[in-house]
Amino acid sequence: MLEQNTTIATITPSLIEGEPRVRDIDLGERLGFERPRVIRELIERNKAEVESFGLAPRRTAPITSGKGRVTEVQEYWLNEEQALLVATISNAPKAPQVRAMLIRVFVAWRRGELPSPRGGAPKLNPATFPPVERHYWTDGSLRHAVRAYDVYSYLDARRTFISWIRERVAKSNLIEGEDFIVQRVTGESGWARSEYILTISAARAIAACSGCSKGRDFVWHLINLAHPDEPAPDRLEQLEGDMRRVQDALAALGQFLITQSGGRVA
Repeated sequence: MLEQNTTIATITPSLIEGEPRVRDIDLGERLGFERPRVIRELIERNKAEVESFGLAPRRTAPITSGKGRVTEVQEYWLNEEQALLVATISNAPKAPQVRAMLIRVFVAWRRGELPSPRGGAPKLNPATFPPVERHYWTDGSLRHAVRAYDVYSYLDARRTFISWIRERVAKSNLIEGEDFIVQRVTGESGWARSEYILTISAARAIAACSGCSKGRDFVWHLINLAHPDEPAPDRLEQLEGDMRRVQDALAALGQFLITQSGGRVA
């Protein structure tokens, strides 16, 4: 039987083998099953189709009966595609709302907008990650950004850079001029190449969908940066500020010299 409550609570993904996943019983509850664990029977009946989107890890979890007896059960942990598939084939009245919730949750994950997923934040060494630099954008603003090739090298992608970045741009729905820019640069050998520059949000999205622990750690690193997507200060403002600081320092030095000379000025 299915309960008829229309409120759908958000599921917070857990990091399982470096990938965000949701627990089967949580999905069963959101779909409105009176006994959420029966969703495992649905997964078993459709296991071939479910695992066409990758292996579904199973983990042992203890449960306690009303009499205090503890037994162990096997829980399925589903990735995005698997969770959406199970919600669809459940034919539950709440399935459309659950699918919408799952889409929002996993999109937020890819964008790095889930600051506290289960599993906690790892301890990170900032020196191990691709550097965040400032680059001029197409609108003339100076923004914090990351070179895509640095991300590619950090993630140890086993393919050519250009095929990797094009696939990541398409998979993450990134928009040129908004999420990234492409610059033509000439290397020491004289060959021209395309340099992809990513906003912090775009770098988070690419790292999040890498499905590896290094990508997860890089997402956390970028999340921890203070206001990373705010445009960097305008270059003219920086120069003016530098000039003011130099003038103040010279004035202070002049006053110091006058004091040391007893008020005599050469």
